Amino acid sequence: MSDHDVDDIAFLTGSPNESGFMVNKRAMYEPGAVMVCSQKRACCVVTLGFVAIISVALIVAFTKPGCPEATYIGEPIPGHSSHATNSPPTTVPTATTGEEFPWADVRLPFHVRPLYYDIVLHPNITTRHVKGNLTIKLTAIEETKAIIFHGRELNVSLLTLHNKYEKQLKTDKFLEYPAHQQLYLGLDETLRRGSNYTLRLSFEAHLKEGLEGFYLSSYINGDGEKRYIATTHFEPTAARAAFPCFDEPHLKAKFHLKIYREPDQFTLFNMPLLSSTSVAGSNLL
Repeated sequence: MSDHDVDDIAFLTGSPNESGFMVNKRAMYEPGAVMVCSQKRACCVVTLGFVAIISVALIVAFTKPGCPEATYIGEPIPGHSSHATNSPPTTVPTATTGEEFPWADVRLPFHVRPLYYDIVLHPNITTRHVKGNLTIKLTAIEETKAIIFHGRELNVSLLTLHNKYEKQLKTDKFLEYPAHQQLYLGLDETLRRGSNYTLRLSFEAHLKEGLEGFYLSSYINGDGEKRYIATTHFEPTAARAAFPCFDEPHLKAKFHLKIYREPDQFTLFNMPLLSSTSVAGSNLL
């Protein structure tokens, strides 16, 4: 079949008066073949391409999931305006005291961020009772008069907040909301944006036979005896059952852990041991 014996015309190269022949499909794929379309058609193709790109961009923008909106109950937390909405929740969160809990979102607000934890734990395997002390170094992301963090089935007490000069700040109230496993500390004065603070508290808990937080487990030794241990599992949201903390992925921070134990017991950790000291007694128990 010759180049001129064609039954299917694809493109016109030049004008019929100039070239005198048409290009068939075979010529389109041969080396050196040149395909030309009119300026009007080219403009149409480019315009359609831009329209398609803009349409896809708009679809992505309007269907992209945004950050969860935080909902305040009643008046917003003093000094905190971002991530808030005036839409009332379906149910009013109620603290253990019967008061209205000021924060309705299951996610924590973004006005403070933990920098460092210093944790002291004293578990008693026999009584299944745990006492602990906690120091959290914080920084204020924005001005606020409240600190909201996590705690689950913990008895929190002796809670104080200090500025970078170790001056104790006055607190307004402390509330617990078990449904969202959240703790609320209201302040009499505003935390300054960019400033660091130190939150100190004591807490007590009970070692339960579960698989979350700081819990009681057991094993059978070589002599067939059942031994009990206190162990941990923090993922995905169980650290709050071991000690008060900001238990969300974007609020991770380093921590230092100290554990009191009996002389016949030992402690295993996933980081190197810094020191071990014998003590005559403990002020935790």
